[in-house]
Amino acid sequence: MMVSMRKLFLMAGCFALGLVFASGSFASSAKGDGTIFSSEAMTVKIDPDAYGVQTFQCNSKIYYSDIILPNVHGCEQEPVLYGGKGDKALLVTVHYDWHVRKDGSKEPKIQTFMQMPDETFFRIGDTRFLNSGRLHVFFDDVVGWSDLSLGKTNITLDRFSQRRIDNFANTFCVQYYLRHPFRGTMGWCQNDRIVGGDAGYLKGAMSFTRAALLVQDYVNHNRVGVKNPHRVLSRETMTALNSDVNGWLYYAFSIPAKPTNTYVSYYVFRVYFNGKIEMREIAHLPDSPDLL
Repeated sequence: MMVSMRKLFLMAGCFALGLVFASGSFASSAKGDGTIFSSEAMTVKIDPDAYGVQTFQCNSKIYYSDIILPNVHGCEQEPVLYGGKGDKALLVTVHYDWHVRKDGSKEPKIQTFMQMPDETFFRIGDTRFLNSGRLHVFFDDVVGWSDLSLGKTNITLDRFSQRRIDNFANTFCVQYYLRHPFRGTMGWCQNDRIVGGDAGYLKGAMSFTRAALLVQDYVNHNRVGVKNPHRVLSRETMTALNSDVNGWLYYAFSIPAKPTNTYVSYYVFRVYFNGKIEMREIAHLPDSPDLL
């Protein structure tokens, strides 16, 4: 029954949010997850008046738990967008007791709760759906570099999306709404084995792949003294998607110079969405891709 209700939620709830998260799009672009979830991973709605319900404190506020949390020694609160009306839920992560490793070191036990905008409280049995690595892999596929090994970048799912959660009964789902120059959504529900969605580049937006090809052509045509002129992208390449002082978006690539070059360590290329390319020489690579 839960599976069919989840499917109903995905169709009805996403329609209300202006999405088309139909089963076809999930099937055509999905990332599998072979994990089998146990009943311990289920989400539970907490009745504060139920027998055996415990209380705990987080940042001077009292919350409820249906399980015992001995030796609470810390907590975190994170507001998250809920639904399509701008409401916010509160993700409450409790640190309690300790796991003792074989080497004697300790790490805190963690339990997560979700307080809804109407203050209904849930214990979240499994939180991987909130920020799954598979969602980031999906985004890498959208960007177009899933098969490449590159250095630091700021072209990340967190930076180019807005995360929202929703729930149906005791099942929570997360959806990432992509921002310019990307379009579409991607998401995952608790206890599901796939992540999916419909995402890509906005019409007329330059893709990362196109920008990289333009840099490669520029290097070849102008015989720029890069370390590897036949393959400009590598683990040493820092990439970014930034905007200039006028607000124009550009891709940035920092590519190592030949080791024999005494004065230049990197060449930085900016590729604007209209195809314009700017190149500069730098002696030291910045710490952050935001500075390229």
